[in-house]
Amino acid sequence: ENYQSNLLVPTRFARKLMDLESEHGADPEYVHSIPSKLSFLLGRGVLSNSFRQLITHLTSPIVAAPKISNNIESFAYKNTAFAGMQFMLAATAHGLSTCPMEGYDERRICYSLNIPSEEYGIPFVVCIGYSAASKLERFTEPEEECNLEDDS
Repeated sequence: ENYQSNLLVPTRFARKLMDLESEHGADPEYVHSIPSKLSFLLGRGVLSNSFRQLITHLTSPIVAAPKISNNIESFAYKNTAFAGMQFMLAATAHGLSTCPMEGYDERRICYSLNIPSEEYGIPFVVCIGYSAASKLERFTEPEEECNLEDDS
């Protein structure tokens, strides 16, 4: 397993957290409850989502909090789009052209890039490169040097 796939499943860190808490003198009963607390607070189930929505609703008058949707994947995709937008703006600032795409075969992309498709999603793909127009501008002669009329 790679490091990135471990980041998506919070309970995979439970053993490490339990060891750290034990080393620092935490109550053994609390230490043994860490895996269930992690899966409840950070899990994907209906109960976990409902709990997070309730906490967000109760705390939002006090502290600004985003609305938690039932589908955590849609929340992640929206935030990924912001990062993609910044990537595209930065590429454009460096003279590159970009084009976001959708409607691709996510399963095949995951396979090609060795990404575990059951743990990761691909919200969009961005093509990047020099546009045909920018290549033409770089390699064409100035207008005054071009003779487009037929002299015959």
